[in-house]
Amino acid sequence: MTATGYLRNLLTTGKARKLSGFQKQAVDVLAIIIFVFQLWALLSHELDQVIQISLFACGTMALTFLIRTGTEKSDVNHLPVWDLASALICLVLAAHFALDAERLVTRWPEADPLKSYELVLGFIFILLVVEACRRCVGTPMTLLVVIGILYVLYGYLIPGILNHRPVSIPLMIDQMVFTENGIMSAPMKVAATICFSLVAFGLFFERSGGGKFFNSLSAALVGKQTGGAAKATVITGALFGMISGSPSSDSVLIGSFAVPMMKKEGYSSVFAGGVTALAATGGAVMPPVLSAAAFLMAELTGISYVKIALAAVIPGLLYFVCNLMQVHLYSLRNGFTGLKGELPRIGDVLRGYGHFSIPILALVGLLLVGYPVVNCGLGALAATWIISWFRKDTRLGVNGNVECIARVPLMLSALSAACAGAGIIVGAIMMTGIGGKAVSLINMLSGDSVFLALVIAAVICIVLGMGMPLISVYILVAVLVVPALIAMGVPVMQAHLFVIYYSALSAITPPVAVAAFAVAPIAEDDPFAIGWRACRLGLVVFLVPFIFAYEPVLILEGDYSIPYLLLCISTAIIGTGALAIGVEGYLRQVLSRLERLVFLSGGIFLLIPGVFTDFIGFILIAAALVWHFKGFKARTAGA
Repeated sequence: MTATGYLRNLLTTGKARKLSGFQKQAVDVLAIIIFVFQLWALLSHELDQVIQISLFACGTMALTFLIRTGTEKSDVNHLPVWDLASALICLVLAAHFALDAERLVTRWPEADPLKSYELVLGFIFILLVVEACRRCVGTPMTLLVVIGILYVLYGYLIPGILNHRPVSIPLMIDQMVFTENGIMSAPMKVAATICFSLVAFGLFFERSGGGKFFNSLSAALVGKQTGGAAKATVITGALFGMISGSPSSDSVLIGSFAVPMMKKEGYSSVFAGGVTALAATGGAVMPPVLSAAAFLMAELTGISYVKIALAAVIPGLLYFVCNLMQVHLYSLRNGFTGLKGELPRIGDVLRGYGHFSIPILALVGLLLVGYPVVNCGLGALAATWIISWFRKDTRLGVNGNVECIARVPLMLSALSAACAGAGIIVGAIMMTGIGGKAVSLINMLSGDSVFLALVIAAVICIVLGMGMPLISVYILVAVLVVPALIAMGVPVMQAHLFVIYYSALSAITPPVAVAAFAVAPIAEDDPFAIGWRACRLGLVVFLVPFIFAYEPVLILEGDYSIPYLLLCISTAIIGTGALAIGVEGYLRQVLSRLERLVFLSGGIFLLIPGVFTDFIGFILIAAALVWHFKGFKARTAGA
């Protein structure tokens, strides 16, 4: 292989290894140990949280090197000595955290210097985090991590606004590895606590039959309607989003049955993939779970997660209402009727699998009562495990339970690598003080215009999200961009939800749309084309964050009355509906260009807060409807 080819190979991510025999058994045992340890630590509260997070990080990093190949072209059946050594180094560091926990927790970082072997272990661990990021997340995230490290060490040589005080290598290692300011900071904390409990709940729920419950319920609700197959996919995305909130994993999970179903009904593979990617992405903004970014938002802002989830209810519903509207109009225009064949009845679905609503109700109920999110996830997990025994076909049995237990840490290993990388970037920002400088830069670029600042924030989220996990994008913009929005008068809740929304939408935005790439192998089509189709289907959705940024009532913020709240919801739905009609160019028949323009204009005016703009919007939409239906009647009579 030439040097160019070798470098190009290094810029790819790794693949899942196909281990067998003793190697697979050893990995499964390690995963089970991590799961049992995590469950004990979260339930007993006997271990200092910093040590618990550190042990989780080291354990899942070890799994990453065991189950993920170095490059795309690596042999998936071979475990190289280098990867085995990397995993062992991670476990050695975990043993050091466990055996010397008391000193590591109580020491003062700069006053009590690290020992020589700790510096060596810490330095190697930072390098391993960079490598794990490359394997799991890809080049964009890895480059940012490397730039962050180099900036910490050599940024003092840069003249001007980017200059900062010198930072020594030992101090950087200390802060990055052995404190809560780097790898073990808020992103890893969220992964080791909240994400662990909710991923475990979601996996047990899906494997025991909850996924079948969602699929059957969606088909029973909308299967017979126009575009039933596509609508069922959207509904399923909303339901799965209630327990997952991961665009890429939900794309694979939903796409495995939704894409073949839509293709069977005559939809193109690109359209089927686009609908699936869009629906799966919506899970990241759909309560009660939202995404890991929402939990991190609670950590960073001090706002209770319940309040964040309640604030996201109306935007989440708008997201899926927009999806359903555009899917309906597309299906109507292209003659796609409901699902063919016998469909399940709602009564039969509820009698057969209705008991799977109990864990969801338990999760929501525990959240509303005010229990910590970790406890809510574990409570929902317990409820899932108990109700799975109600029916013979939903019982997991010994093998099924062991498989799920081992699977949870394996699923979290990629997230752990991303969170570790994000932690390094957070540490770099804290050590160099670049966050405050970014605020000044955004203010200068926006010219103190809130609208332009929001546009800049949206663009940054989408660009950073091209190939990066949602939680990594959010932590960057939360530290660099959100303070600028807040300084310009955007309230904390709106600013953070705005960037979470756009960080999620980056999952369907080409050229690197992770949700589109995830579903592309199932759809057997170009991920780039799937991403653009998802963007077109979700074009109206890109406006939703601007709606609640200017109208806080839609996230239940500010002083408002119930009638005013209902009015705002109504205008938002009508406005998004008008935009959907304009984008798809169809109502009862194909719209002329002028009709489309009027619908689009009316929808935009309705989405702009204010009595005057609402009045103009209603007038334009009413005129467009009268015009359209008169033309439709005339053409029908003429025919």
